[in-house]
Amino acid sequence: MTPLDISWLRLSSAYLLMAIPFGILIYYQTGLLRQTIIALGRMTGQLFFIGLYLQYLFRENNPWLNLFWVFIMTILAVATVIKRSELRLAYFLLPVFLALAASLLMTNGLLLAVILPLENPLQAHYLIPINGMILGNAMNMLVIGMRSFYKQIRLREDEYLYYLSMGIETRLALFPFMREAFQNAYSPALGQMANMGLVSLPGMMTGQILGGSDPDLAIRYQVMILLAIHSTAVVALFLSLMLSRHLSLNRFGLLKQQIVN
Repeated sequence: MTPLDISWLRLSSAYLLMAIPFGILIYYQTGLLRQTIIALGRMTGQLFFIGLYLQYLFRENNPWLNLFWVFIMTILAVATVIKRSELRLAYFLLPVFLALAASLLMTNGLLLAVILPLENPLQAHYLIPINGMILGNAMNMLVIGMRSFYKQIRLREDEYLYYLSMGIETRLALFPFMREAFQNAYSPALGQMANMGLVSLPGMMTGQILGGSDPDLAIRYQVMILLAIHSTAVVALFLSLMLSRHLSLNRFGLLKQQIVN
């Protein structure tokens, strides 16, 4: 089945869906209307720009160019995670980037070199969309986990200092905060995973079915992507916390004040 075409005129009518949300935001004086309009404009412009750029990438299919674009995507994802976690970019850019890059390398090595029978694992049609989906979903878990970890250390400073004063190693003193970070970050993802297929149909699977793919094949791709997303996110969060804590704590194990925005 060939997917139905959407004309520019028909697509523009889809923005009418935002009329009621706009009215609700105005009525309750949320102050979010301007931000929403700007976000919609950015989303539209960015998607159309990337659509044109992806056409070029797919046409050229240069492995080095494909890798460079994944690098750019990763850098932007890392910057977004740090900003939304209310942390300083100078302290966290390198550790979070290394953590996310290492977890992506692990995931891509399995997906593109083993699971998918690709002659060229760096093929643009697979490399870029797969990493885009993984990064987009892993960001949310990283934001929640990073924010929870450093916020709880600040809020429960007396408890943390008590552990240190008892002679407990920094690694063990941080254990309760690490545990809470993973609980806060991973619980929403677990709820989403548990209801997948019954309550919600994932975007990738829906897109493939609308594009004419066999539902059975679409499901297999979706399962592969979901496993990749969860694995990448958990490993990236673990590595981010492990690497960043060495830069965010002083030699006495105390949190540096300048790491927070």
